[in-house]
Amino acid sequence: MPRLAIGPEFPRELSALAQPVRRDAVVALRRFLLNVAGAPHPERVRGARDPRVATLRLAEGHRGVVVRQRDVYWLRTLLPDPEAWSYARRHRYGVNPAIGVVEEWDAEALERVEPALRRSARSARLFAPICDGDLLGLGLDLEALPLFRLITTEADVAALEPLLPPTQYVPLAVLARGGSLSEAWKELNAWRATEQEPGPIDPEDLYAALRRSPDRAAFVSDKVALDRVLEAPGWCTFLYPPQHRLARAARFEHPVLVVGGAGTGKTVVALHRAAHLAARGAGPVLLVTFSQSLADELSAKLDLLIEDEVVRKRVEVDNAERLAVRIVAGAEGRRPPLVGPGARSWPSSPRTRSGCCRSRQVICSTMWIRGASRTVTWLWTRHRTSARRSGGC
Repeated sequence: MPRLAIGPEFPRELSALAQPVRRDAVVALRRFLLNVAGAPHPERVRGARDPRVATLRLAEGHRGVVVRQRDVYWLRTLLPDPEAWSYARRHRYGVNPAIGVVEEWDAEALERVEPALRRSARSARLFAPICDGDLLGLGLDLEALPLFRLITTEADVAALEPLLPPTQYVPLAVLARGGSLSEAWKELNAWRATEQEPGPIDPEDLYAALRRSPDRAAFVSDKVALDRVLEAPGWCTFLYPPQHRLARAARFEHPVLVVGGAGTGKTVVALHRAAHLAARGAGPVLLVTFSQSLADELSAKLDLLIEDEVVRKRVEVDNAERLAVRIVAGAEGRRPPLVGPGARSWPSSPRTRSGCCRSRQVICSTMWIRGASRTVTWLWTRHRTSARRSGGC
């Protein structure tokens, strides 16, 4: 049986096809996964820069491009036949030797760029003061090192960005703007999907590299898992390494603040963290935001993200005002007046940095997600009954 990993581009390209073509491609892919009669077989690509690249005929006039190593198949994209062959010929693939993630190179474009870099090269090249060993220690590719040595300006590095894997571009960009080797390593290290060191890295082990690359591959073991990846929104399946690291950390020893601009994926981190805690934690999970409309939106997204109904029921979504009223009402046995006679101001009590009274036996903020336009906070409450008795937080 093949071990099949789906790349993030494939579901998007599949959804853009006409329905009959899409149906045929899904049926062919299911047959390939189950290794049954009539399943498509990998076809080698003449002139490919990476001998592991092949194509699968998935529908009339359309092929999937796969990177294969023994029984491992990484399905990169789905394109019309001529475009699929062109894509397969122009790219090569590798494993970052420093952090072990998979990398995709536009090798054909880099071959065209190299003569231009040679013509514009000056006597003082940008990375001349840095020895090869230090550059290789940052995970830079040995095969691409001669090309990097031709770079003379920061603008050259910026021009190469679309052609390089991000784990190659990031350390180069730091060094190009005058950063130190330790700063470049810190930026590269942010592309790890877990806090743990990957251990010995085998640059020939495609399977292990794909497992370390949640933004680039999702393994499917059966028809149900395949359909899930193909039909779910991309944010449900493919997390960038920093998102994956935050959402699926085993635990945090202190409150964690995640800051980013609009559209950087903070809410996705909150949703995946809530799902992770519900699936692996010991108690209920409370996801709090500051408007009811956003609470409804997050609840609907959790319905998509969490398939197990039992796990889904462990996550409660609410907004801060309703939660406060409900906690106080539960403690006092009546709904508190919010305005007018009898209304009370917020009690003054010693508080922790996360905003909760120290005397309360409740684990509150595991992580805070803050944005410019809205704030999403999740609270993991281990002792909800004590929170109700104490009036909440």
